[in-house]
Amino acid sequence: MRTPCRSTCKLNPQDICVGCFRHMAEIANWNRLSPRNKHIAVIRAQQRRAAKPYEQQPLDVLQPITSIKFRQYKS
Repeated sequence: MRTPCRSTCKLNPQDICVGCFRHMAEIANWNRLSPRNKHIAVIRAQQRRAAKPYEQQPLDVLQPITSIKFRQYKS
């Protein structure tokens, strides 16, 4: 399964990317996830997108995904 990344890599305060709506842990470990878990991560991202659309994200508090943040969530 291909990554749902949209190259809009900014995290909200809950560490959810406002581009693909995956949690940072799902992003950091994407290549290690089984096909089933990737499918589950995509479904969760779709649910997050439906629950809080991009337009409602507080843009003033978004943070870029840094290598430090990435390593923090890498298992």
